Amino acid sequence: MLDKLLDWLARFVDQPDKVLHLAGGAIIAGVALALCLGPLAFPIVVSLVVAMWTGAIVAWLKEWHDKRDPLHHTWDGWDAFATFLGALVCVTLYAAARPVDQWGVC
Repeated sequence: MLDKLLDWLARFVDQPDKVLHLAGGAIIAGVALALCLGPLAFPIVVSLVVAMWTGAIVAWLKEWHDKRDPLHHTWDGWDAFATFLGALVCVTLYAAARPVDQWGVC
């Protein structure tokens, strides 16, 4: 599994589709964070978890949809991973930019 992951990472830059999935995951997580921290007023820790789960669920649902319609879509588990990775990058950058004392831990 690790060798497949390393091989995928080496080819990542050469695959525009994976880069788009990464960007999509970051956007999904960013929107989830904005909603959680804005109108919903969740604590930061809860918002980070919700954003990660949102990215993971959307990634899985998108690939599940692709698998159900093979005539029009191509299923690729690595696409789901790239989408989740984008969400992870977004959440990590947001968390790293905030001092821990502002996290509002429950």
